[in-house]
Amino acid sequence: MKKLVLVILVLICVCFVGCYYDVEKTSLDEYIIEINEQEFGFSEFEIDRPQEFLPTKTFITDFEYTEGKYYLHEEDTIKPKKERKAPHTAFLMLKYNNDVYEEAKQVVFENIPVYRQQLYYIENYCFYVNVNFMDEFPEVNKDLPKWFTMVCYNDANSTLIFLGFYDFLRIDEKYYTDFYSNFESFIITYYGEIYDFTK
Repeated sequence: MKKLVLVILVLICVCFVGCYYDVEKTSLDEYIIEINEQEFGFSEFEIDRPQEFLPTKTFITDFEYTEGKYYLHEEDTIKPKKERKAPHTAFLMLKYNNDVYEEAKQVVFENIPVYRQQLYYIENYCFYVNVNFMDEFPEVNKDLPKWFTMVCYNDANSTLIFLGFYDFLRIDEKYYTDFYSNFESFIITYYGEIYDFTK
């Protein structure tokens, strides 16, 4: 009887260890519903939470976009380190006609200040870290790119992009040593499959 109980307990432990819950969301419509109903995004680490990700809670629906894309990837943090493949990432892209874009961009600038006055560039895309997020979690946001949200805009194609990132893997040390110089590599590595920042 004791052996049977032991075998059952071992099987239960193996089942729980083998059942990981990764999150992958790709629907902009579902994200809009989530933030309207729950006032949070899908991320457990708040990298898509409207208060520190977007200029306003209703920003997405306040300005009519011609194209939109949302993506969130989070791996279960109870996974053994060797099974983890990527850090947590959030991505939102909104493309507008020119007039609406200028209005939307102004709201972004009014509500999301630049962190440490630092801008990053890839082609026609200008990026900056969202100071609202950094101020919300100052004790853990001492070194980029551990945990942050970011704004990106491209005047040439009237596009606004919002990025979220949480590194639970301790990615390549070069990004921590010199985030500015390695920024393009960072974006291509972690967001390049979602969006082409060279177009």
